[in-house]
Amino acid sequence: MIDNEVFVQCIMRLDPTARTSSDHDEEDDDNEPIRRLFRYLAAAGAAFAFTHCAHAALDAFACEPEWAALSKELGGAKVPVYQATTAMQEPHRIEARPSLIAHTRAVELLVCTGADLEVGWLPVLLQTSGNAKVQVGQAGYFMVSYFVAKLEVPKAVDRSQDDIHPYGNPHALLDPRNIARVAQELSQRLTQIDPRNAAVLRGAAAGYSRAQPPAGVCGRWPGQKRLLDFLYVP
Repeated sequence: MIDNEVFVQCIMRLDPTARTSSDHDEEDDDNEPIRRLFRYLAAAGAAFAFTHCAHAALDAFACEPEWAALSKELGGAKVPVYQATTAMQEPHRIEARPSLIAHTRAVELLVCTGADLEVGWLPVLLQTSGNAKVQVGQAGYFMVSYFVAKLEVPKAVDRSQDDIHPYGNPHALLDPRNIARVAQELSQRLTQIDPRNAAVLRGAAAGYSRAQPPAGVCGRWPGQKRLLDFLYVP
């Protein structure tokens, strides 16, 4: 809540024509309706600004559609998400278009797969956008690969192996169990960046968890072991 006296002082600073009653003369009386209108507009603008700040959203940028969907589930209306790619695109071969750079410049959270999946375009977005909030090492830089077990990590990398991922297979959802792990970490990151809306964000995360099947349920359907063996999931 904003103190009433502070609010009034802010409004008065916005009105350079404001004077005390002792300063009024005949000319002032003629201009009083105009000053009243100005003060009304200034007060309305300030009230809008204060309201906007109190309910500000956390803008996010998701490199892939699965992370855009998860961010929306965990953040709801408090986390508007821009989705950089679609399920029909190859995330290895995206161009760092000006529109992507513009969106990267305006967000507080970047959610991507990592493990070099976006190596051909994400570094360009980060460098060109100049957004300090989503650079490597900042709270707004969230790479899914940091929070899941990496598979197929090569012991050595050289040109004879052609195009491989030096940090392992970046496709985290080959193991569908990873989504719960990522959701927990992403939820914590959202509340870290936006503590003002922590209660709402925790509520959304709790609702998402309740909607998921209990642990062990997915192991009861026939053929699951064969599927996980096929997907190289231990």
